[in-house]
Amino acid sequence: MRIYFEANDDTEDATLIINTPDGSWIGNDDAFEGTLNPMLDLNRYGSGTYDIWVGSYEKGTEISGTLVITELHNLIPGSTFSTESLDFSLEPTYGFVNLTAGFEPDPYQVPIVSGGPVNVSNLNLCGDCEGYAASQPDFRLNWSGSSADLKIYFEADNSTEDATLIINTPDGSWIGNDDAGIETLNPLLSLAPHGSGTYDIWVGSYEQGENISGTLYITELNSTIPVITANQSLDFSLEPVFSTVNLSEGFNEDPKILEIVSGGPVNVSNLNLCNDCVGFASASPDVRLVWTGESNDLVIFFEADNALDDATMIINTPDGRWIGNDDTNSNTLNPMLNLRNYGQGTYDIWVGSLNENDNIIGKLTITERNLSPR
Repeated sequence: MRIYFEANDDTEDATLIINTPDGSWIGNDDAFEGTLNPMLDLNRYGSGTYDIWVGSYEKGTEISGTLVITELHNLIPGSTFSTESLDFSLEPTYGFVNLTAGFEPDPYQVPIVSGGPVNVSNLNLCGDCEGYAASQPDFRLNWSGSSADLKIYFEADNSTEDATLIINTPDGSWIGNDDAGIETLNPLLSLAPHGSGTYDIWVGSYEQGENISGTLYITELNSTIPVITANQSLDFSLEPVFSTVNLSEGFNEDPKILEIVSGGPVNVSNLNLCNDCVGFASASPDVRLVWTGESNDLVIFFEADNALDDATMIINTPDGRWIGNDDTNSNTLNPMLNLRNYGQGTYDIWVGSLNENDNIIGKLTITERNLSPR
């Protein structure tokens, strides 16, 4: 379930504050970059009473508009009930599959043709949700169980054709990818942070009017994905696997927490980037932080769901330096890095696993508060 407010005048800045059935408070100012309208997803809070306040960001301002309550996660502020949307209530074009962790045969494969009339970039679903796709999903995955290795990728029959992936996850969030690596135009997404449930999958075409024949793969085996194993370096020119985050000094949503999965085929120690740059990571950054302003308190740390898992962190700073950490201190296996000396700009962040072939589920935290991993 989703609630958002849409002001009649899109230059007016409203806020949402909700008291949930469990007594916790949640809030939002702007749903995404490009809008002043607020939005909140309520999936995690369950049945009960929600008390809702629509506020004005500026004191003394009264804003007329519409409060929308919906279970259609393709609806966002500024969207409409039209064919110019991705509608997961429709039947998928190429069918569905029910899979459980450890499924065989792995990978699961289905032939698909990409493309459609919907300009996904215009929907503002996520920063990496782009291309042209059909309104109805191409495929639906009903997933049960837990897997740190679950991935979906699309491989075009013609390697010069550029496809995209857009997925609506069980928690209602949207994720997307254009190119899995610098050596391929094929897209790939990790589903490990999103858990059991229904994944609605669209394969888009980067170019309008293009239809790309190929195969959609669902796998838990890294060895089946050549675009992951081909690149044996940390490449900050690649798109991040999980997210790009734009934050400024004194940001309101502090701490910023992202669910990610560590690990990959690249042996970071062999790259000699820095003394503390260790572990095994993917070629692509896991997260990209675009930071504005100065802060003596900005830190980033990773906290594994399992305290016995040993993760590492490697960051390429705005001035091109590499910094890394394995354990914050002798009481934890979780890594942390302080960014006070590196200023504003782009930070490319990798979360590695100290042991090869480990994939560690956990949370990446970006904060200016006095926080540290447990």
